[in-house]
Amino acid sequence: MSCKESELWYNAMKDEMSSMRFNDVWDLVELPNGAKTIGCKWVFKTKKDSLGNIEARLVAKGFTQKEGIDYMETFSPISKKDSLRIILALVVHFDLELQQMDVKTTFLNGELEEEVYMKQPKGFPSSDENVMDQCIYPKISGSKVCFLVLYVDDILLAINDNGLLHEVKQFLSKNSDMKDMCEASYVIGIKIHRDRFQVKGDRFNLNQCSKNDLERKQMKNIPYAFTIRSLMYAQKAAKKVMRYLQGTKDYKLMYRRTSNLEVVGYSDLDFAGCVDSCKSTSGYILILAGGAISWRSVKQTLTATSTMETEFISCFEATSHDV
Repeated sequence: MSCKESELWYNAMKDEMSSMRFNDVWDLVELPNGAKTIGCKWVFKTKKDSLGNIEARLVAKGFTQKEGIDYMETFSPISKKDSLRIILALVVHFDLELQQMDVKTTFLNGELEEEVYMKQPKGFPSSDENVMDQCIYPKISGSKVCFLVLYVDDILLAINDNGLLHEVKQFLSKNSDMKDMCEASYVIGIKIHRDRFQVKGDRFNLNQCSKNDLERKQMKNIPYAFTIRSLMYAQKAAKKVMRYLQGTKDYKLMYRRTSNLEVVGYSDLDFAGCVDSCKSTSGYILILAGGAISWRSVKQTLTATSTMETEFISCFEATSHDV
């Protein structure tokens, strides 16, 4: 690496290797007869957080394996953004503390049942080195309340007691190598601003756009680039979308304390709006603590024969999601 940040990247690689050794991720062994090895590669990323931290991850080339033969399933704990927005609304209404933690090399804490032989990474040789959201975890102890939001390796803690906050952080740090991020400011793509009167999040800004040739080249390999190219087939629609994004890039979701904490929902539709299938499009939005927590606009799966039937379908979809 010859870029001006090469030392930072190399240090991130060394941190990753240190975590591997600390967690006893592998044993250095002779390759058994008949066994095959899979390669590995470094994945570099500049995290979109408030500090712009960088990280390096050593990953096995799992794409050379076949599901059902080399492994049975893969899984990562990911909370829904709807659940996160509900937690943010509760934080504002009940004036909870909002803290953030990060699990270092979280996937290393998983137990691997299969035997996998991987080649050593270049540059780091070893010798003798040996339906509630299922990712929202509540803890209630008398008047003390804690919500833990888990999104792979990012943890958000919403707590109404500092003593319980310290206890939870100690417990997490005792069982895993943790990084205390203190006051939450940026989590899973949501920038959080708090002044004890309101919490804002989900801000769209130019920092999320590619800034150099390398990032633009990387964008070609992900669906976002395909979406932009698809928009070019309808130039008028694309211009409207871009004008909307430009005009709303500084908008935020805002939550505030209210006298009555309840979920308020609205639903609407267009009757037989699709000229090809004559199906209607339903839309709904759910609001808690003065801010939107969930919304959706989707074509109905059924072809309704009347506006009344379409209204029932739309209301059912909104109500079932609310429940």
